[in-house]
Amino acid sequence: MSKTTLCLTCPPQIKGERAGCDLFGKLCGRLSPLWQALRLAGSSLMLPSMLSFCSIPLCAAPAWPRDCSEVLVGSPSGVYIIQPTGLHPIMVYCEMSGANGGWTVIQRNRQDTDITWAESWSTYKHGFGNVHAEFWLGTEYIHQITRQKIYQVRFIIWDAANNMKFADYNLFSLDDESQGYRLRLGAHSGTAEDAMDSDNPRKVHNNMKFSTKDRDQDTYRGNCASRYGGGWWYSACYSVQLNVKGSLTWGKLCKGTWSPLPSPLSRLSWFLLFPSTNQPPSHEQEQTVSEGCA
Repeated sequence: MSKTTLCLTCPPQIKGERAGCDLFGKLCGRLSPLWQALRLAGSSLMLPSMLSFCSIPLCAAPAWPRDCSEVLVGSPSGVYIIQPTGLHPIMVYCEMSGANGGWTVIQRNRQDTDITWAESWSTYKHGFGNVHAEFWLGTEYIHQITRQKIYQVRFIIWDAANNMKFADYNLFSLDDESQGYRLRLGAHSGTAEDAMDSDNPRKVHNNMKFSTKDRDQDTYRGNCASRYGGGWWYSACYSVQLNVKGSLTWGKLCKGTWSPLPSPLSRLSWFLLFPSTNQPPSHEQEQTVSEGCA
C-alpha cells in the first residue's frame, strides 16, 4: 500500500497521460469534497500501490488562495478555503459580486443577531459565529491576512429603512498581538462619513488598540468593551460600533434627534478586505449604493 493524498484540482497532464490516469483524474475531481475534509483534518487517504502506475503522482497538493482576490474570477459568492502566508487553511466568506469581486469578508452582523458579541480576548483572537450569517473572522487571522499584501477595507452599513452606504479606506492593517492589534487606516472615501478617524479624540478608532471585556486597552477611565457589549478599537469610547448585539452605530449616519452618543440606527453591517489599488470604488459598485436616509 502506498500513501497518496487526493487533491481538489488534478493537474491537467494527468488526464492525457493514459486512460487509467484519465480515470483517476475524474475520480480525483469527484472526491474533492472528501479531500477537503481530510485536508482540514490533517489526514491523507491510503490507496493501493497499483494507482502509482502512472509516471506522475495521482494528484498534487493544491495551493489555496491567500485571500478571496485570488479565487477564480467569475466564481459565485460564498464560503471558500484560503490559506494566508504562514497560516493554516481557514474558511472565509468571499464576496465575488461587482466589477472586481474577490473581497474577503472579515465581519458581518445584524441588529437582531443571535451572537452576543460580548466575548473574551481569546475568542475574538480566533473568531466566532457562522460564516454563512454573522461572524467575526478573528483578530489574529485578520492580522495575518494583512501582513501578506497592502489592503484596503470597505465598511458597508444598512440603516433601518434598508438604505445602504459604504466607507472605504485605501489602507488597512492590524499590528500583531504584542501591539494590541492596533488598527491602521488610510484615506477615506465613500458615501458614509469618515467615522473611524474622528477629529474628536474621545471617539477616534484609527490607531487605537483592540479592547475586549477582559483586556482593556482603550483610553477611557473604565472599560468600553464591558460597558457597550463588544470588542472594538475603542478610544473613550466610540463613534463606530459594529461588533455589538442590538443597534449598530456609524457616526451620524441617518441620525434623527440629537443624542450624546452616535445614532444607533444601523441594522446591518459588513466589512471586507481587498488588495489596495489606491483607486476610488468602481462605477458598478457605486450603483448598488442607495443615497440618503428615509
